[in-house]
This record gives sequence, C-alpha cells and structure tokens, in this order.
Amino acid sequence: MSSCLLTAKHGEQAFHVVVPSLPGFGFSSAPTKPGFGVAEVARTFNELMLSLGYTQYVAQGDVTYFNELK
Repeated sequence: MSSCLLTAKHGEQAFHVVVPSLPGFGFSSAPTKPGFGVAEVARTFNELMLSLGYTQYVAQGDVTYFNELK
C-alpha cells in the first residue's frame, strides 16, 4: 500500500491531503443549526470532497470528536 502512495502515475502527484476543520474546533465556529451531528458532518465533508473533484477518498478521524459533538 505504501508504494501506491509514493509512486505517482505519469508524473502526477501520488496523493493529496485535504484537511477540513471540524465544526466547533480549531478555527471553525460551532454549528448554529440544532442537531448538526456526526451524520451532517460526514455529509458536509463528502460534499466538500465531491466539489473539489474527488470521486474516491479516505477519511481519517478521531472518535473522541464525535463524543464531544453530542
């Protein structure tokens, strides 16, 4: 798997890193809409990735975020 990340095809970048800020953490303001939970965050991040032109991507997260979001 690591060779896939290090070797690009046809001189392209092997991978991109997209780091959206989680709502209510870091530099992002807290959600103002009641009920903006885990499912809504996932939908929003999916919309972001699709709008950036990614049809396939991997997401990595911290489960403690979801506990704090509730």
